[in-house]
Amino acid sequence: MSFTLQHHLDNLYSSSPRKFAFSARTLKDYSIWQADFRAELTRLLQEIFGRRSTRDWVDLLEAAGVPNGPINDVAQVYEEPQVKARGIRVDMDHPVAGKLPTVASPMRFSATPVEYRHAPPTLGQHTDEVLRGLLGKSDAEIAALRAEGVL
Repeated sequence: MSFTLQHHLDNLYSSSPRKFAFSARTLKDYSIWQADFRAELTRLLQEIFGRRSTRDWVDLLEAAGVPNGPINDVAQVYEEPQVKARGIRVDMDHPVAGKLPTVASPMRFSATPVEYRHAPPTLGQHTDEVLRGLLGKSDAEIAALRAEGVL
C-alpha cells in the first residue's frame, strides 16, 4: 500500500487552489476565509479519510513518520489492547444506568489495592450535602435557591 501524505495534500490543493490561498492583503477578511476554509477542508479531508479504515490510516501515517492516533468512542477505548492488558475497565452498579463501565485508577499498589465502592453520582446527588456541609446553607436557603431556579 503506497502512501504519501504530500500526494493527498497536493490533490486537495489542486482541486480548489483559490479556496486555500491566503495572503496578508486579505487579513481583514480572515475570519470569513477561515470559516470557509475550515468547512471546505473538513469536507475534503472526510472524503479522503473515508477511503480507508482508521487502522489503515494509523499504520500509513506512522510509516510516514507522522505522529497520530485514533479518536475512539467509549466502546472502542475499552477494546484497545493496552486498556485490556492494564485492566482499565471497572464495571460498577449504578442506580440509574445499571452496569456502568468506569475507568480504573492508573495507580497500582500491591499492599493496598484500590477499592471501587461507589459508582459516579447522579446529577445533583450530593448538592444538598455540599450546600449544607461545606457552605453552611440552611434548608430554607436551599429551598429558596431551588425556587429561584438556581438549583
